[in-house]
Formats: sequence, structure tokens, C-alpha cells
Amino acid sequence: MPKMPESNELDLSSLYGLSVEEPKMTRLASSSKLKLADNLKRFQKIGFDLFRDSESEFIWKLVKDSETGEEFITRTASLDPLFTRAEHWSAEVDSSKSAISLIYKGHSIKAFKKAELNLDEENTEEWRRFLVDQVATDPTFLSKVVATLSPERKKYIITKFPELMK
Repeated sequence: MPKMPESNELDLSSLYGLSVEEPKMTRLASSSKLKLADNLKRFQKIGFDLFRDSESEFIWKLVKDSETGEEFITRTASLDPLFTRAEHWSAEVDSSKSAISLIYKGHSIKAFKKAELNLDEENTEEWRRFLVDQVATDPTFLSKVVATLSPERKKYIITKFPELMK
């Protein structure tokens, strides 16, 4: 039989340290509630108190703390209808934000340059969503993209991923 502690008190000093001495850890651990002021670049307002997240498929809602008056943004169960999922596809922005690459199974199919898309900081997320949405909804889009590739690149893509040409 396990030995019972002599007193009913638990040592909570390690938990105190995590919650009081390291408040950043507590804030980062909560992915369903974020401080709006710290995450303004991540969210785009789409309604009275609704926001679109550039990092997930969820719609977020603005909530005001009744005690402190701070504004938080909380994740809802609603999925963003513009965040269309296309299996194995993504569109990623390069580090210099000068191109968006259309990615299939981790391989770049085509890099769309800044000049091709009139890309700027304000519309980058819209272009990323648009490219993935086009792959998912327009059956001719991918063949148009592949047609713009160099002959060597086209041969490589078709050989590596023959399912893309069906």
C-alpha cells in the first residue's frame, strides 16, 4: 500500500513559477484564446466581431474581458469557408516575400513572382488562399500552370507526379 503524506498540503511552488514568474508560457500555451493587441498582423476583420486567421482554418471572435477590459480573440468552432483544403497542396511565401510557391507533397510546382501576381504585404494571404482554392475547385488550373513551366521542369513534374496530369 502506498504511503500517505503526513499533511494534506501539496507543494505548488513549481506551478506558481510557471504561472506567475513565466506568464509568457501560460499565454503561449492557450491556442484558443489570444490577446488581440499582440496578434493584430495575424488576423483580418471580416465582420462586426469576427476575424479570419492567416494561420488556421478557423473563424475567431472578439471577446472583451469584463474585469480588465482587455480584448481577446477566441477560436470558434466555425470553419472559414474561404480556407479551402486541397489535399497535399499548399502555397508558401518565400522569406523575402517576393514570390509564392505552389507546393504539392512538399515539392514546389511553380513559384509565382511578385510581378506576376501584383503581390504586396496586404494581399499575400489572399493570393495564397486563391492558389490553393484554384487547385481544389478548377480542374483546368493545374494544367494551365504546368503549361507555363520550362520543358525540363514540366518533364520532371510529370515524371515525379503522374497523377497531376489526369
